[in-house]
Amino acid sequence: MPGAHARDLRVALAVVVLFSTGLMIRTIRNLQAVDPGFRVDNVLTAQVALTAADYPTPERQNAFHREVLDRVGRLPGVVSAGFTTFLPYTVLIGAGPVTVEGRPSPSDGSNIAVARYVTPDYLNTLGVPVRSGRGFSDRDTGSPTVALVSERVAALFDGDPVGKRIRVVGRRGAPSQPDDVGALRRESE
Repeated sequence: MPGAHARDLRVALAVVVLFSTGLMIRTIRNLQAVDPGFRVDNVLTAQVALTAADYPTPERQNAFHREVLDRVGRLPGVVSAGFTTFLPYTVLIGAGPVTVEGRPSPSDGSNIAVARYVTPDYLNTLGVPVRSGRGFSDRDTGSPTVALVSERVAALFDGDPVGKRIRVVGRRGAPSQPDDVGALRRESE
């Protein structure tokens, strides 16, 4: 009878694998139907790592980004291009508390957000509309006084962050206090 037991075990394992595969396929189909909040078609991404030896200052890093964006923007078929520290739904480095000036911090942790740095045309490239306030422009480059927040974070402002001040603890633990805050159409963290 040892052969019958092994056969039963193989059949049971095959059923488990088949069931798990069906669940995985259904999950993938469901995920494909979800609107992520940004454009996914006709978007090319690439990872660029700048070394501290070659690009020791934010000015040198910004100059590199401007040069690459200028060159990429001249390529045939390119409509827009932008840089970010990391893409949505990837790394959660930089998550920290966001507080609104003059308001107590929520005790439930709902004020945790992911800070990422972007170039002015990044949101346009991904098709993320600005719901209120204004988008980024070239004059904002290197300025810690401008921020855009998701709808989830905008709820901390009672839905309208424009004209309010926030305190953000970013990925290096250093707080910044943007003076000019706007909101994106939807959560895309």
